[in-house]
Amino acid sequence: MSYLPKQIAVACSCIMLFILLLVIPCTASPTITITQPFTDTNVCAGSALNIHFTITGSYSIGNIFTTQLSDASGNFNSAINIGSLTTVAGGTISGSIPSNVAVGNGYRIRIISSAPADTSADDGLNIRIKPSPLNDSITVDSPGYFCVGSSLLIHTVNDPTYTYRWILNGATIAIDTLSSRTVYDSGAYTVNITNSFGCTAVSAPVHITTATQPKPVITWSGPDSLFCTPANYKSYEWFKNGVPTGDTESYMSTPAQGQYSVFVTSDSGCSAKSAIFCYCMYLVPTENNKQLVQLYPNPTTGIVNISTPGSVSISLIRLDGREIMHQQNAKLLDISSLPTAVYILKVYSEGNELIDVERLVKTD
Repeated sequence: MSYLPKQIAVACSCIMLFILLLVIPCTASPTITITQPFTDTNVCAGSALNIHFTITGSYSIGNIFTTQLSDASGNFNSAINIGSLTTVAGGTISGSIPSNVAVGNGYRIRIISSAPADTSADDGLNIRIKPSPLNDSITVDSPGYFCVGSSLLIHTVNDPTYTYRWILNGATIAIDTLSSRTVYDSGAYTVNITNSFGCTAVSAPVHITTATQPKPVITWSGPDSLFCTPANYKSYEWFKNGVPTGDTESYMSTPAQGQYSVFVTSDSGCSAKSAIFCYCMYLVPTENNKQLVQLYPNPTTGIVNISTPGSVSISLIRLDGREIMHQQNAKLLDISSLPTAVYILKVYSEGNELIDVERLVKTD
């Protein structure tokens, strides 16, 4: 066995190390650099903040870059993550300042990576975080809707330093310092609040609806009752000649002659008054005069003969009190075009004296 001299062995080792250095180049550690040009370092709590950055070196697939916010003194011991981006290259991290962060003038931003773990230098400029409006919700007074012709009060947080922009269905309806507003139209309401620092907050939409308006109608169900239809309202108040009668049901029994109306309130709290119903059809003429008037045929399919000793005029009235026909010197009445129903026929003398009231039945 032969051995190389010691000098030759050392020389060979140096040559091999040199070759390894040529074959395996040195790799620099990756770095992160924030390039966000903070032209405005005043930001509002709750507002968006996008951070641009570049890198050098290589990052592993699945690496996550995370933006962190320091405390108001620039200390990152209790850093808050405000945005992240999964990438192996530079880019922009979209984030937002927490709405509950404390107001301060010395905040800083940095970026950390996960693969490999690395931390950038901070942005190099203090960031001033300004307060946003404390509350941006809309409160609606009960019941949360309004009746046709009425209004509803909506309001939000009251602060004399705030400006309020009220919006209906996306269109501005007012800009003022009033934290409440009386509204008359249905739709989606929002409010945009701006404080003295120029920070804004926008409420979620509140949808205001219009309740169905009652439409009471008085009908007669002879011979001695008046009814309000429909009969499912919450309350009723009857009037005769404009004066309350004390009746509070959906009907009135044995009413005296006069002009009637009914005021109703629905379950939604909306109210309305009916049209006036003239309960005049039961004025009782004298028996002698009645015997002088003959109507035939009754029931009829269309033609009614009127037999009287003198000239008369007639008034044909529906059961809801509406006059639908008036005729002078009446001898014959043609109701063939009218619907099948019961009508009231009033007969007047030449002196306009009511001499007869009859029920006239129209059949098919």
